[in-house]
Amino acid sequence: VDLSEAYEVGSKYQVRATPTFMSFLKGEKENEWVGASEGQLRGNVRMLIRMAHPPHPHTNLRLHVLQRRHKSVTYAKIPPLEKLIAKMGPRGNEPSVTALKDFICTREASGASDAPLPSLPTITSFIVRSVETTPPNSLFPDIDLLRCALIDQRVSGYLASEQSNSTISKIFTKVNSLSGECPYSLRIVTLQLACNLFTAHILATRLLQDGELCTKLIQLVISSLLDTAHPPVRVAAASLAFNIAAFNHLRRLEEKHDILKDFAQIELIASLLETLANENESKDCVRGLLTAIGLLVYGAPREGELVELCNALDAKGTVNAKKSFSDDLKDLISEVELVLA
Repeated sequence: VDLSEAYEVGSKYQVRATPTFMSFLKGEKENEWVGASEGQLRGNVRMLIRMAHPPHPHTNLRLHVLQRRHKSVTYAKIPPLEKLIAKMGPRGNEPSVTALKDFICTREASGASDAPLPSLPTITSFIVRSVETTPPNSLFPDIDLLRCALIDQRVSGYLASEQSNSTISKIFTKVNSLSGECPYSLRIVTLQLACNLFTAHILATRLLQDGELCTKLIQLVISSLLDTAHPPVRVAAASLAFNIAAFNHLRRLEEKHDILKDFAQIELIASLLETLANENESKDCVRGLLTAIGLLVYGAPREGELVELCNALDAKGTVNAKKSFSDDLKDLISEVELVLA
């Protein structure tokens, strides 16, 4: 402000010397100083910013696991494709199946650069047709073939460009509709396929931003965590929950907002805590559950619904109870307890 022209401003704030600096916070004067000191100006501005936007208390914690960048869990193992396709019966003779098999084999043997993409619209049309017409007990080879192809980001990128993510949506809808009657083989390959969707940032973004698709994804995780008969299913479900939480965690750190809707976080954390309390078989499952819980809570609003629910469910007590489960998990448990404190 040029005080020679803005006399009323200088008079109002009783400016006696120039340059005079004043800082304001929420409409109230916070500080005043005189002099052209660049260091003092920078320091006071930084302090004002911290006062206006104080860092989350979790940023002051030393958390070697929860504060690092996390790589998504993927299922890249390729089964014997001839045997897999043989289980498809007459469907295995479809040209799209042959093209998909050749693509997977070439990519596995020579790398992605030497593996030209097959006709992905033809392949996704075949997958959708299989989902709609194949009995559940016979459907898993079709889904497993797509899982293998999804390791290639070009395939996952194509699925991200589909209108309403129709292929993925139909797979999720089918498995979720079967509920407790879903065959083990179909459920586990669907979970593994869902994990592989996180190989492409654009697809993972659409997966969590689309309310309908995200709801189906969370339903898949929750129903699979309830499978008490099959530990591998719970491990895969915990891995998928980890991928979801890790992707949201990264968005929270980098862009200062969540991509995962509040309702999805609430439903997911409640299911994770319930499963953690009851899991006494698989260390891999417990590790996935703990990490997912920690990443969902790290940096969450202190007065938000997620933290309130964790307090109401005694999440810290549930986590603490796992200290005797495995010595390998004690450091992770301690970190999760800190963010739940």
